[in-house]
Amino acid sequence: MSAIDVIKALEATSSRTDKEQILLNAFMTGERQFFEGAKMAYDILVTYGVKKVPEILEEDDGEPGTFTYDNFLDLAEKLRRRELTGHAARDAMLAAADECNVTLWNTFYRRVLLKDLKCGAETSTINKVLKKLADSEPEAKELIIPVFSCQLAQDGAKPEHEKKVKGRKMLDIKLDGVRLLAILDKEAGTVTLYTRNGKINENFPEIQASLARLMQALPGSVVLDGEVVASSFQELMTQVNRRSDVDTSSAKLAVFDIVPLSAFRAGVCDIPQEMRHIILSNMETTGQFKEHTDGLVYAIPKVTVDLDTPEGQTTFAEFNR
Repeated sequence: MSAIDVIKALEATSSRTDKEQILLNAFMTGERQFFEGAKMAYDILVTYGVKKVPEILEEDDGEPGTFTYDNFLDLAEKLRRRELTGHAARDAMLAAADECNVTLWNTFYRRVLLKDLKCGAETSTINKVLKKLADSEPEAKELIIPVFSCQLAQDGAKPEHEKKVKGRKMLDIKLDGVRLLAILDKEAGTVTLYTRNGKINENFPEIQASLARLMQALPGSVVLDGEVVASSFQELMTQVNRRSDVDTSSAKLAVFDIVPLSAFRAGVCDIPQEMRHIILSNMETTGQFKEHTDGLVYAIPKVTVDLDTPEGQTTFAEFNR
């Protein structure tokens, strides 16, 4: 099976069981390009900076074309790294489409760049098959699509969490705003803002531009985890999901954590929280945030307490009040 065969077979059925069997058969018969393309399409942290990708409108004449899979990977990488943007990106895609087999471009390559294979097999279905194969097929493990997730706050007063509210802890303020994770990818030269569910939010251009300036001063790629706040919560909520006439110029990003992008991708960070907060505090006290973001980004202060002591419990209660 080719990648196109897999996509067409997946399109032809609505049964999840059938889709899983198609994917299993494809992998076991040696098809890899589909799975590589699926990973490129559905890894949320991989973006190509294009919203429109040209479609070939003439009929497929059966010619294989001179645009190869390796050519496509090279094009996608240049788009990901933003080596091609604007008119240059458009012209490069037009040239690629002109040299490519019609069905291959329209059905596979174009959909990868648009981040949607449109075949009814989403991340969960593809990963389910690959994870079943991972123990016996090491290559399958490499093709598993990374899933975006972030740590969410839990109610410490609930019985199942009470036992965790003890010992040395760091307290910070619960802000009335919108959770936002900023991915500063120095390798790709991009700053992307994500909601807690992994949706890209482009309604904070001032914050995004300020983070792009900050990224130039950082030694590596990081994730800044925080909350977007404004003078009015109601006004912020009105603007955050608007599709036109957006005005979020008064919004700021209050940051409560910083994690290397590599650690975020791995799902585990070996740098202790206290050390991560020291890094954020230093960026605040040395004026790095203010200098590069004009005050649009700042670190949330934290209070360290020992909840196993009466003093810690008193501080905790006062902090909550």
